[in-house]
Amino acid sequence: GLAQYVFQPGPSGELEEDLMFFKIVEGPDAAPKLRRDCFFLVTSNTFEKLAYSYALAQSTKLTVYETLVASSIERTKRVPESLAKDGTTWMSRRHVARQLGQLFIIR
Repeated sequence: GLAQYVFQPGPSGELEEDLMFFKIVEGPDAAPKLRRDCFFLVTSNTFEKLAYSYALAQSTKLTVYETLVASSIERTKRVPESLAKDGTTWMSRRHVARQLGQLFIIR
């Protein structure tokens, strides 16, 4: 299995599994494309499959970061709203510093 390659597992409750398929297409009009859950490749070259796999991994990684950023914005949106409206916030300096630290950790 892949367990030997996992160095930072995610929470088990948030894992999703999806099946993807590769199909080789031939002919003068053959072009690589993605339809539903199938990659249509123009060669059987391992590097072509690797390129698509890497792109999917990067897309997945980006989705994780986007989710983290969205939850951070949602969690802290009252702070800039309060600063814009009143010029002050209800939080102590220490609490503000902690919030900033959390944002830097996510980054």
